[in-house]
Amino acid sequence: MIGGPLLTGGTTAEIEWPLCLLIAIALILDAVDGYLARRNGEVSKFGARFDIEIDALLLLFLAVLVWQTGKVEVWALAIGLIRYVFVAAGWCLTCLAVSLKRSWRRQFVGVLQSLALLACLSPMVDSIWAPTILTVALGTLLISFGIDVFTLMHSSDLASEIDVNSDT
Repeated sequence: MIGGPLLTGGTTAEIEWPLCLLIAIALILDAVDGYLARRNGEVSKFGARFDIEIDALLLLFLAVLVWQTGKVEVWALAIGLIRYVFVAAGWCLTCLAVSLKRSWRRQFVGVLQSLALLACLSPMVDSIWAPTILTVALGTLLISFGIDVFTLMHSSDLASEIDVNSDT
């Protein structure tokens, strides 16, 4: 339903507030769902992975919708595409394909991306403020991914050193 305006190729101008409300409800339910699953011990690797991929798809939809409003240029799509670039990089660099432990930093940055995109979709944020908001959001996202890439590549180097040392 959130992807409807995107799929129809229409603008979001006529439905900005209803769409913002729907997105806000979806984000709240996503947070509550994760909290309840952890609290009740009903977590699984599949559920966690599914949640990550659905969140990434939502960010991509939101980034495209914000771009369609004309408030930002095409660079704003990077917020929605960076997860897929990271996954593709994992196909080439196996050290990036390793599962990461749950991180409050990653969770905070993900929420920040969602809120920034939601804010930019709302009629309250105009084309003057939207690029600034998304620049800050994209900056935090790039830093977060940079930390993860560095950590994964560094831990891969350490694992190689440990393997070499254990053979002697």
